[in-house]
Parts: sequence; structure tokens; C-alpha cells
Amino acid sequence: GRFAIRDARLATADGLFSLKPAVVDYAGGTLDLSFVLDRKQSPTAARLRIVAKDLVFGQVLTELAGARASGGTLTGDLDLSGTGNGLRQALATSSGRLAILAEDGSVAVAGLQLLATDLILDALPLTKKRSEVKLNCVMQEWIITDGIARAGLLYVDGHDLRIRGTGNVNLVTEGLDVKLAPRPKKARILAHNVDLDIRGTISAPKIR
Repeated sequence: GRFAIRDARLATADGLFSLKPAVVDYAGGTLDLSFVLDRKQSPTAARLRIVAKDLVFGQVLTELAGARASGGTLTGDLDLSGTGNGLRQALATSSGRLAILAEDGSVAVAGLQLLATDLILDALPLTKKRSEVKLNCVMQEWIITDGIARAGLLYVDGHDLRIRGTGNVNLVTEGLDVKLAPRPKKARILAHNVDLDIRGTISAPKIR
């Protein structure tokens, strides 16, 4: 995908580096970015803010996650601060919030394997027969404290089912401890409810 920067202000003075605001055109919408790095403090302090507005949800999934997706809109807000003399230390001390709202997109079932969502579809055999999955709404809010992102809200509304979740993600190790509760909109889709316990890492999730 193409990122087009159309406004950015960069400043450096006395150990302080700042980029704000920066407006980037991406995926049919905009990213408003600001970044501050303060080397006067010990350890170095950093803060990152990204506000995503009116992105095409399908394009973001396709380009960043390798899924075959289309349509929909995505907005988001990331505010993250941390201290440390390297990325790992900064993530380990990081605190902030991530909120995402996506609406009205669709994802090809074959592409879901690249998102590890096929693990969920294994528990939903009738849904897996579809060529694509319709997503009416995806809402997430993660509260980040000391490098641990905890789900304040994790909800997906699709054509056939709704999914609610809880859990946390370790930003340093990428370790997952997430529980998902898919529930059918029609009782015929599932003979019984199946709750999923997802462990492993972001790049290699596993269901227990």
C-alpha cells in the first residue's frame, strides 16, 4: 500500500525529538501521528499517538495481515508511552490504550488462515464452508499497563455468530492469554457452545 505524507513537523532540540503532527494518507483515509522522544530523561522517555480515520478495513487487513479482504471502514486510536534505552525496555514499561472500530467488511475464508482465525473456524464447521466471512462490526479496546495489554472490550459481530473475548497480550514476548466465546445467531449453526482458550504467541497462536 502507499503512504503519502502531506503534513509533518519535525523538531529537535536539547535531546528532545518530536514529530507532530504528521498527517498520512493511507487506505482511503488518514493517519494522524505524533511521536516524542525525550533523551534528557534517564532512561529515555517516548510517547506515540496514532489516530486512524476512515480507513478501508479490507485494504488494511489485506496489506498488513495478508488476508483477502474487502470493504468496510476502520477507525482507531493508539496512545502509548514508555521509558527505556531500547525498544524492548520501552515496551516492557509501556502504558496506554488502543481502541479499534471496524464495520461492514468481508474476509475470504482461505485468507483467514493467515490470521490464525482458521483455529476458530475449526470449531465452527458450518461457517467454514462459506467462501467468505461477513463482519458487521469489530470492536476492541485494550488497556496497556507495564507492557501488558488487557482487553477491556473484545467483540465481533458476523453474519452467523457473535464473539466476545477477554484476556491479555504481552507486548514484549507477544504471548497470548485470550479467551473467546463464539455464540451462534441461530441454534442450528452449533450443536453446543464452544469456548476457545488461545495461547502461544501472536505469530503462532494455539488453542487449548
